Amino acid sequence: MDKVKAGFEQKEKLKMNLLTNFDDTLQAMGEIEGYRWLKEQIDDWEAAKKTGKMTELYVSGVLKFLDQMKKKIEEEKDEEEKKYLQEHLQDYGCVIYGDGGWNRWFVDGKGNVRFSKYNATALNKEKLLEKVQALGFEIR
Repeated sequence: MDKVKAGFEQKEKLKMNLLTNFDDTLQAMGEIEGYRWLKEQIDDWEAAKKTGKMTELYVSGVLKFLDQMKKKIEEEKDEEEKKYLQEHLQDYGCVIYGDGGWNRWFVDGKGNVRFSKYNATALNKEKLLEKVQALGFEIR
């Protein structure tokens, strides 16, 4: 039973993914960062869809990076290199800055979002980390 529970908990953690669960993930990040941050992300995303211009350190920039990685793998002619890229996709990553640029959200090459405990800022850091974890994010 413990293995089943552990597997379920791991699956729950993986739901915080910008590629497979965009809306819920962004909304949960907004619960930590606040309304202003969330509105900036949404406004930037809407503008990026119209203009194609993505903003580094914002969700739009991360999604552009992930899309470029996917295309690079698809276009790779060398089968060994393609296999290497696919196997190491988890190692590639980007950063999204939290409100004011303090908190850091790390997004790996598969879209999984993790919160950095080392860059977390709050008067009560422990409470913040508990909230982040309760929302389903992995903390690193």
